Amino acid sequence: MRDSPAPIVLFTYNRPNHTKNVLRALSKNVLASGSPLYVFHDGLAENHKQKSTDDHQKLIQFLREFRWMGGAKIVFRERNFGLAKNIREGVTSVIQEYGKVIVLEDDIVTSPGFLSYMNSALELYEGEKRVMHVSGYMPETSHPKGLPETFFLSFMSCWGWATWADRWEKANWDAIDLMNKVKNLRRELDLDGTISQFQQLERNVSGELNTWAVMWYTSIFLSDGLCLYPHQSLVQNIGFDGTGVHKVMLDSSTATLPLADNVKVFRQEVIESKKGRRYLKNFYQYGKDSSTVNRARIKAYKIKQRMMKLFR
Repeated sequence: MRDSPAPIVLFTYNRPNHTKNVLRALSKNVLASGSPLYVFHDGLAENHKQKSTDDHQKLIQFLREFRWMGGAKIVFRERNFGLAKNIREGVTSVIQEYGKVIVLEDDIVTSPGFLSYMNSALELYEGEKRVMHVSGYMPETSHPKGLPETFFLSFMSCWGWATWADRWEKANWDAIDLMNKVKNLRRELDLDGTISQFQQLERNVSGELNTWAVMWYTSIFLSDGLCLYPHQSLVQNIGFDGTGVHKVMLDSSTATLPLADNVKVFRQEVIESKKGRRYLKNFYQYGKDSSTVNRARIKAYKIKQRMMKLFR
């Protein structure tokens, strides 16, 4: 690899055990020793509970004593930024210095080949301006994939990702402006109606949500940008245990998936993969079980829901 490894930016809050697992896995990556690490630790929210306070302090103590083989800079926020602002400002500050960045949150555990994949992609596609984002995540379904080693999608995943400074500059953080620009393209934005991204924009406009990922995704979408994906996931989200801010919980069969030890990155035509898009749509429509029986069950449920709405 000709270039120096990209800096890793990690965002933390009040999950010391999750953060330790993330850093432990990251340290097993081949390029870990040469990768500078930046940690942005958010300040405690005003409406916190005692356990949140204790965990927040435990993580502060751990980070103060933590040493990283590639060198680490820990930024302790003096007040609560919230995840959206913390990510926007943290990524911007690091990417302005290095020109590229690899981003993780405190619940994203990586395989040993994650950094190699990310750095290879950042180097290979630096000059391909349509490539705006590199994803480390790929969901697993029971349906045979037959996917190429890597491929492009217009859809974005934020579970372990990377980008370049000139692409990040295209991010639009005005939810109202984005919603107005994309309202006539709603179905395409929503992955042909299989996932509710436009609704997330609406909820950001109303103030019900304050998120960043949907705005970064919509910015990519409106720029006709593409995201590189691996055929098998290089990351695992361990945050679906009720410990996060949004208290989301999934059963272990949904939350667990096998990770690729490594994924080779090679130059290919920069166009969206029809097979990859179809695969992702199947996942968001039918979940991990995309068998014929489960598809029929879900379709029958959706028809029943529509009928109930009609006769209310």
